[in-house]
Amino acid sequence: MRYLSLLKKKLMLMRMVILAFLASLFAMSPILIMEKIVDNASSFNLDRLPMILILSFLYLIMQIIGNGLFAYSSYQAKKESREIGADLQLQVYKKLTVVDISEIDKISTIEFANIAVEDSTIIAENYLVPINNLFISIFTFSMALIYMLRINWMLTLILFPLCLLTALVSKKLQSKMEVYVSNKRENSKILFNNFSQIIFGIKSIRSFKKETYFSNVIEDSSNKLKTSDIKQAQLESLSEGVLSCLFMITIGLILMVTSIFLIKGMITFGIMVAILMYNNMLVDPLLQLVNIQAQMIKVKESMSRRSEE
Repeated sequence: MRYLSLLKKKLMLMRMVILAFLASLFAMSPILIMEKIVDNASSFNLDRLPMILILSFLYLIMQIIGNGLFAYSSYQAKKESREIGADLQLQVYKKLTVVDISEIDKISTIEFANIAVEDSTIIAENYLVPINNLFISIFTFSMALIYMLRINWMLTLILFPLCLLTALVSKKLQSKMEVYVSNKRENSKILFNNFSQIIFGIKSIRSFKKETYFSNVIEDSSNKLKTSDIKQAQLESLSEGVLSCLFMITIGLILMVTSIFLIKGMITFGIMVAILMYNNMLVDPLLQLVNIQAQMIKVKESMSRRSEE
């Protein structure tokens, strides 16, 4: 099943692209305005005060519009995703009403219900959200790259590898995280199934004096889930520390490089401040791509299981 096969409203995709472009454009515009504000302020000329006030007002307007577009774009993606998720749950019910009774007897009702609800929930929460974020990341990165190239191509060649390194490290950590998340999900499912079966069969367990045996089963399943939880927590903490360290190193190197360019007269003070404040416009889209890939993998897995049901 193709990723966008569930999208009934084709115009939704076009609207999503337009919203993502406008949101990225209005997110980029404040950088240009800030650059001019700082350059005017650094001249220490009172005659430029009216211009600074006008630019500051425009900066606020651009920020409000940009953040509003981001919020509206995210809302539209989540709204459409949840409508798709609701349709899927209805389809599962309709399928159960027509499937042969003998086939229903072959499956575990509890496990089937758990998987069906979990998959439809994953799709409802993530179906169009990563696509929306993908468009925003592409537009934001492209505009930020054009802005950097407009300032100085040498500065871009120095800063871009730092951003790329951060994204690659994040990608590596994310790949390991996916393994732990998969293990945790499998262990959680095993524990849930064991616990459910024991609850429904507690009378037989007590009649045949099997309490100790099934207590060991629960304990073993619980320990496996606990171990996968701990490993995931360890990796999450490591990821936060490494990425935070890389980000601060990037800021330090940007400060050093832009200072050299400023002293040599290759950039203005306004450009230096703008780059320091908005360097994440290059880094964040690359990091976002890592998260987008993970979200899309989860949705594809859920969609594949749904097709097999």
